[in-house]
Amino acid sequence: MMKSIAGTFFRGLTGVLPIALTLWLTVWVITTTEGLLRKLFVYILPDNFYFPGLGILFALGLIFVTGLLMQMFVFKKLWEWFEAWLERVPLVKTVYQSVNDFFGFFSSNVSESASKVACIDLGNGAQLVGFITDESLEAFADVGRDRVAVYVPMSYQIGGYTLLVRKAEVEILDIPVEQAMRFVLTVMVALINDAADPIWVAAWHTPETDAEWRLLEHRATQLQLGGTLIAYPGTGGLDHKWTAKPPWRAWATQLSDASAEALAAIKARNIEAISTAGDRIVETCEGCHQAFKMDFPTGGQYGELSPNAADLED
Repeated sequence: MMKSIAGTFFRGLTGVLPIALTLWLTVWVITTTEGLLRKLFVYILPDNFYFPGLGILFALGLIFVTGLLMQMFVFKKLWEWFEAWLERVPLVKTVYQSVNDFFGFFSSNVSESASKVACIDLGNGAQLVGFITDESLEAFADVGRDRVAVYVPMSYQIGGYTLLVRKAEVEILDIPVEQAMRFVLTVMVALINDAADPIWVAAWHTPETDAEWRLLEHRATQLQLGGTLIAYPGTGGLDHKWTAKPPWRAWATQLSDASAEALAAIKARNIEAISTAGDRIVETCEGCHQAFKMDFPTGGQYGELSPNAADLED
């Protein structure tokens, strides 16, 4: 009873907390910006000219004008000179480059190569999702002739790895960068829970257009990769404590395999096979939740799929 109450409370908390934190951060940015600029405006403007919100309007206008100026050749050169100066200052260089790279990654003006989502085959059925950031590798001429740079971030953007991978071993995924980034940051929440539902529904609500079939293929691909990634530490914010357990990795592999079956069935547009693969996904998810999340309600008992209690010990 207490586990059920605690589980319900936790699910409510996970729903409310992101909204609360987003609102808090937004209010903090607005009030801090307004508070800093208010002192300046009160000092330099005539009496009674200042009104609440003027600081935010000024900041937004300044950002917009800066964006316009950065499209001009002269301002670009000045900005490049300023950046070159920053990159010669110890510590400031490191912080500036990290922040600049992070925001540049989400910019709508990033180069085409930095906007590609890539899948790397690690062997033994394992795959890794990353982002191609450099296809020329001019800085690594000795090894970069047939390779590309693929950045693989860790959960919650706490770090990542840049891999130099042979072009022949990289598969480009037809997935938006923003969706892929949410995927690698919190695999279980952002990908698996979202991708499984359309596959289950397709068994009795058949897609009618090519666009709907392509979307379903994307969902199956995401679910397959999600099953692979949650078997490794640093990819699923909710499952880091279980990745060292063989039964957890077995469930993850089973989910990836079932998703691969679903993908093949979707490409063949075989509704019966989609239904069979969907049932296997359901059994895998419920069996895993039964084994690792005891307060999660399941629709049935899958004794033949559940690991022994002894296998769950550290």
